[in-house]
Amino acid sequence: MRSTNRFVRTVASTVLCLAVLASASFAAKKPISAPQGLAVDAKGNLYVANSGGNNILVYSPGYVQLTAKTITQNITNPTSVAFDPQGNLWVATAAATNGTSYGSVAEYVNGKQNTSATITDSIVYPTGIAIDGVGNVWVANNYNNITVYCSPYVYAPPTRLVRTFSPAPPIFSIAVAKGTLAWGTSNAVNLISASPTLAFGEEDGFGWSNDTGVGLGADASGNIYMANNDGSVNVAAPGYEYSFAQLGFNPIGVAVDSVRGRVYFSNYAASTIAVYSTSGAFLKTIQ
Repeated sequence: MRSTNRFVRTVASTVLCLAVLASASFAAKKPISAPQGLAVDAKGNLYVANSGGNNILVYSPGYVQLTAKTITQNITNPTSVAFDPQGNLWVATAAATNGTSYGSVAEYVNGKQNTSATITDSIVYPTGIAIDGVGNVWVANNYNNITVYCSPYVYAPPTRLVRTFSPAPPIFSIAVAKGTLAWGTSNAVNLISASPTLAFGEEDGFGWSNDTGVGLGADASGNIYMANNDGSVNVAAPGYEYSFAQLGFNPIGVAVDSVRGRVYFSNYAASTIAVYSTSGAFLKTIQ
């Protein structure tokens, strides 16, 4: 009996080792895990809030992972990424980071965290961030409200809370494009001028009622790509809306590379990134 038990334990141990090795091999080949927010830098590199891997992955314009650029410092459950006008990356995390239990928003310069540019005030499980043309940081918190941060003085990072407003929840995602703030809800994507919203807390704007905007992204012309929970993607251009694509999944993150004519969509469930041309043609799946 002892010999039989020893054999069973040996087989079980061998199977476990093989499973671990297979899992490690799979992870090495497929680093994307539950991706959420996306952003593209000036060089065309794609940044992925890789929530399942607790890191930020970076891919070249040729779709090659730049492993040396992977960001891990104080990254736990990242949900959103955005670039400021200076080209620095901001990351929203929805877990205990930077001394808080509810998440934070932090700036990264050349892949390293700038600890003096960390936002924790009123941050509660952020689901999306956007940065306007003057560097103000807009944060969607726990589907419940939007907080806005600016610089407390010249050349200081935008860490001072200056406005909190609470449109009807849930607030899925946000985007800022050419002075227009957009946020997605369960029955519409709302658009409003960002300036009066910031100055006076106004919340009344125009809404596209056939969209939900679980993922939002903007191009260089100010058009807003609205990814909906039924997989449809529509574009809100100034004064009108048009259909862009029908995806086979519920997209969470959207990023537009206007220079290279690409639109990226994160597939949280499948742990992949779908790439489309700005004319609506499917180009590639990153996995």
